[in-house]
Amino acid sequence: MSKPDLALGLLGLANRARLLSIGMTATVKTIKYRETQLVILAEDLSPNAAKKITEAARKKRIPVLSLSTKDTLGQRLGRNEVGIIGVNDAGFAVSLRRAARANE
Repeated sequence: MSKPDLALGLLGLANRARLLSIGMTATVKTIKYRETQLVILAEDLSPNAAKKITEAARKKRIPVLSLSTKDTLGQRLGRNEVGIIGVNDAGFAVSLRRAARANE
């Protein structure tokens, strides 16, 4: 399994475990209440959306990671397109960061 597939596979597991906030509104809400451990942005996300979510995450000192495209993220989560994901579990957040770092 390649490294991008590993990270995307971990996202699928986290989704099945209901440990993700999907979309701008849900992710901003979980950032506000400090539930989010990691924010994942699609590489093809609009600059305005990326700026808004990145600033919210930076205020709470939450790491932000770019991973894949909206279509690919959506397919892994059983949706059309997903551009913003909040990971609400520390273990999954660490594993996703390691998988993404190994891919670089």
